[in-house]
Amino acid sequence: MRNGRGRARSRLLTLVQVLIVIAVLVAGTSLGRTLALPGDAGVLSRIADWGRANHLSFLVDGAGRLR
Repeated sequence: MRNGRGRARSRLLTLVQVLIVIAVLVAGTSLGRTLALPGDAGVLSRIADWGRANHLSFLVDGAGRLR
């Protein structure tokens, strides 16, 4: 009985890890494409614009308050 639970937990952990890797790859690709756009805007400005365009304005605004 213990082996069945351990195996199920291991599969669940593997699934979660795969989903995290996929999410990081998608976000990283999106952010990388934004940073590669031509123009003279700075990196922080581009990251902030990317965050706002991807519904992360609460993080952008929160980080702006820390400055």
